[in-house]
Amino acid sequence: MLKFQFRLLQGAAAKPFYAIKNEGVPTIYIYDVISDMWGVGAQQFANDINAIDAPEIHVRINSPGGDVFAAKAMVEQMKGHKAKIVAIIDGLAASAATTIAIGADEVRMAPGGQFMIHNAWSFVGGDYRDMARMSDVLKKVNDSIVQEYAGKTGKSQAQIEDWMNAETWFNADEALANGFIDSIVEHAPKATNMWDLSGYDKVPKALLENQPTNDENFDIEHLQRHLKMLERIA
Repeated sequence: MLKFQFRLLQGAAAKPFYAIKNEGVPTIYIYDVISDMWGVGAQQFANDINAIDAPEIHVRINSPGGDVFAAKAMVEQMKGHKAKIVAIIDGLAASAATTIAIGADEVRMAPGGQFMIHNAWSFVGGDYRDMARMSDVLKKVNDSIVQEYAGKTGKSQAQIEDWMNAETWFNADEALANGFIDSIVEHAPKATNMWDLSGYDKVPKALLENQPTNDENFDIEHLQRHLKMLERIA
């Protein structure tokens, strides 16, 4: 049984999307799951960001996370670009989406946003040897993520590990106080929660109050595509 379910709201305006807009500063919107197969992927992101010739690029984020390796590949594209990359968390930056955020040169966050970190997840089938191998892989992934968070925040690795073990949600003020973001943007556009986050254990009440509902008009095919989160999930 899948623990993690991302359920999308109905209506074209409410569905996740990935887009590039010229808003004075070229802006990439990542309002979707991070995945090369079922959401915003590294190859598409790389092609798009490398086609932009500008001194500054904004990457706006409202994402529940996804494939940690796709996220890391996207970060490498950001770091290799000549432009200053500014990540702006409009709503939710959870799991692998936080990797993208802190990979930017500057991180801003809307007052009502949430920033969540937790231990790496995966799905695997097989015998005890397969489980042991996956445990080793997840530990290495976790260690890498801990180093990234520690490098951004200046916090100790032990503190980061405690937060990840506990699945910790930070509001904008907490994210700023703990060094995950650099500033709070007072006039960011309002982003709504578009996912069923019930797979997480400690979702803030404000996000649960806006959970999508299952009705007869629900786009089941769109949901099924986003449920296939690959075997490498963070």
